[in-house]
Amino acid sequence: MRLPIRATAKRGMWLVVLTILITSPLLTLFAIELLDSATKAANSERFISELATLAGGLPLQLAVIATASALLLFAANTAIIGSYHVFLALVELGYLPAVVAQRSRRFRTPYIAILIATVVPGAVIWASSGDLALLGELYAFGLLGAFLLSSSGLDVVRWREGQRGWTFAIGVFTTLVVVLAWCTNLLYKQQATIFGIFFVGLGLVVALGTQQKWFADLFYLLPSVRRRAERLREISDQDLERTERAEILTLAQAEAIRDLYPSRTLVALHSISPSVVNEAILRERGLGGRTLYALCVEERAGLFVRASEVASPDDPGIAALREAAKLAEREGMNLIPVWTVSHNAVEGIARAAETLGVDAVVVGHSQRSAVYHLLRGHVVAGLTRHLRADVHLLLCA
Repeated sequence: MRLPIRATAKRGMWLVVLTILITSPLLTLFAIELLDSATKAANSERFISELATLAGGLPLQLAVIATASALLLFAANTAIIGSYHVFLALVELGYLPAVVAQRSRRFRTPYIAILIATVVPGAVIWASSGDLALLGELYAFGLLGAFLLSSSGLDVVRWREGQRGWTFAIGVFTTLVVVLAWCTNLLYKQQATIFGIFFVGLGLVVALGTQQKWFADLFYLLPSVRRRAERLREISDQDLERTERAEILTLAQAEAIRDLYPSRTLVALHSISPSVVNEAILRERGLGGRTLYALCVEERAGLFVRASEVASPDDPGIAALREAAKLAEREGMNLIPVWTVSHNAVEGIARAAETLGVDAVVVGHSQRSAVYHLLRGHVVAGLTRHLRADVHLLLCA
C-alpha cells in the first residue's frame, strides 16, 4: 500500500463502502423491476448475470460471470490463508494438535492446516448437497456470530480502558443490534442453527480436549507412541548435555547426583515466579534441608511426536530457572535447575518427582476465574491424580 498505510487503508475502505452503497440498491431495484417473474422465482443466484444479458447481451453476461468467478477465487484464497493462520495460532496456544502446524519439507507451507481449511468447507457443501439457500443461512450463522464476538470484544476493551463516552454507547448499541439479528437468524433458520451449533460444538470439544490433553494422554498410552516419546526425551537430553548450558541439568543428570544433594522439595516453574520459589525454600529450610530442585518442563503438545525432532530449553524456561537459582543463592540454598521434555507438563512433573524422590511439589496457582481454571487448570488437576499418594502438592497463589 502507498504510505502512510493507515491513511491509504482508510481511504480504500471508504471507497468500498461508497461503492456498495451506490451499486447494491440500484442492482436490487433493477433486478426487481426488469427481470421476469420466472427468472426471479427459479434463478435467484443469477440476478446480476441475467441483468447483464438484458443490458448487453451474451458478451456482457460472460464478462459478469468471469468477474464474479475471479472475485470468488480471490475470496476463497483469502479465506484459506486466513483460516490456516488461525489454525497456526490455535496450535501455538495449545488448542489444536501440533501436527496441524506441520510444514511441507519442499515448500515450507503448513499443508495440513491448508488441507483442513479446504476439506472441511468441501465436506459442508457435500453434506448440504450444494443447496445455496442452506449455505447462505450457514454463512449468516457464522458471520453474525463472528460479528457478535468482535463487537462485544471491542466493548469489553473500551470498558477496561475506561471509555464511557459516545463511542462506547455506539459500540454497545451495535452489539445489541447484532445480538437481535443473530437471535432472529437462530430462530427462523433452524436447520442452519442445528448445523452450525454442531460444528461449533465439535470445534470446542477438539480445542478443549487438546488443551486439557485428553486426546494426547489416550494417544500416548499406545506402546509404539510411548517408545517414540522416550526416544525423543533421550535425544533431547543428549542435545542439552552437549550444549554450553552446563548450569541446567537433564533429569537423568539430576537423578545421578540426588544422593549427593538430597532434597524433599521440587518446585515446578514455567515462568519467573519468586513467590513460588520462596515458598519452596521456606518448606525445605523448615525441614532442615539445604538443597532445592527446580523443574522446567518443555511441553510439546500434540498427538504425534517425531523421534528425529530435538527439543531444547526455551528462553522463558531458562530465564525462570536462572532467576530461581539467584533467589535461592541469596537465601543460602543450593538450587539445582532441571529440564525435561514431555507431551504433557503433568507427566513431566510427576516423572521428575518420582525420579528425584521428593515428597512435595510446589506449583503456582493463579487466582483467576472459573473459566480460566477450566481451560488452564489441567496441570493442577492432573497432578492431584498422577502424583504418588505420599507426595504433597502445594499450591502457591
